[in-house]
Amino acid sequence: MTGVPGVAYQAFQNLQPFRVQDILLVSSLYDAFTLQEDGRLNELILGEFLELSLHHTPGLTHVASGAEALRLAQAERRFNLIITAPRPGDMDAVQLAREVRRAGLDVPVVVLAFDNNERKDFIARHDLSDIERVFLWQGTARILVAIVKSVEDRRNAAHDTRLVGVPVVLVVEDNIRYYSSFLPVIYTEMIGQSQRLISEGLNLSHKLVRMRARPKILLATTFEEAWALFDEYRPYLLGMISDVEFPRGGELSREAGFDLARMARAEVPDLPILLQSSRAEFAAGDERFLKLSREGSTFIIDNATPSARLGRDKSNDVVVTSHFASRFHARIHKRGGGFFLTDQSSNGTYLLADDGAAEVLLQREEAVLGERGWIGLGMSASRHGDHVVRYRIEREGG
Repeated sequence: MTGVPGVAYQAFQNLQPFRVQDILLVSSLYDAFTLQEDGRLNELILGEFLELSLHHTPGLTHVASGAEALRLAQAERRFNLIITAPRPGDMDAVQLAREVRRAGLDVPVVVLAFDNNERKDFIARHDLSDIERVFLWQGTARILVAIVKSVEDRRNAAHDTRLVGVPVVLVVEDNIRYYSSFLPVIYTEMIGQSQRLISEGLNLSHKLVRMRARPKILLATTFEEAWALFDEYRPYLLGMISDVEFPRGGELSREAGFDLARMARAEVPDLPILLQSSRAEFAAGDERFLKLSREGSTFIIDNATPSARLGRDKSNDVVVTSHFASRFHARIHKRGGGFFLTDQSSNGTYLLADDGAAEVLLQREEAVLGERGWIGLGMSASRHGDHVVRYRIEREGG
């Protein structure tokens, strides 16, 4: 990027080449009424954008059927975003998105559901590959601002980062209800902060140009999508906000957020990372950890590392070389404030607590660990040997 002021200013003027100018809302009259109090949709969305001091405000046109939406989108090429209910009438949202693609229209289609049960049923029954994103109505029209800005950010991120190095915030969350709730909040705060930082602009034109350079917010819903975005925008990352539990490899992973954070921190050591979760076991206030000890080695299970694998294979977290142990013999999870031992072997896992209780044999079963004791892999823990692992639950600072 050149240091000549005029050229630099021109580069900033060229930011955000894709901007939502006109929105086509496809929904029943009842759903449209849900978005408003007095029937004036354009005034509503104008009010939300002006309240945030956003001078670029898209227009909004409402239609009640997919066929009408297609006809209008083809006849008037001014529409560059379609927001639709899951089932607006004559066709569902997926059919509408496919017809939009078939008509050769490069218009993102976003689903805005007004009922959570309808949203769940819609997702369960459809392939969403043609849908840009699914949102859930949260009782405030500010979600329209989040939808517009998230679509613009996704489309403009590659261009704007390469042109002037616009920073990026990576948000990882697969729960539609949650990201529909906090994305409007994040955008409101981000826009407000940007306005405070540009208050010294020379004139209104300069301020509006600087506003285009606010950080982009990119949402990912799977581990693979998150890492692809991280890899693409690594030089421009301002920070990362991530859920703890989300899909990885096609399955829900309780450790995906922790793994993503470790990998990201290894690549960018000073990257600010915030992990969030609705699960109590991941709460920062839960300071207990489990210490596993064997032959002078120690492994800690805590909020940052909430599980451990035990077995003969060298890829395990705790390697037990005894011939009594299976290759992947057992697993320990921190969950709900407790620590759970699960047997995964063919010859069982023995649990002997220090409280004097009788030894328990687990055969493809799960048990809660007490404060301290012994775990025997494939043989009784009372017969101390190389098949035994010592455990103890402790508290930070204790």
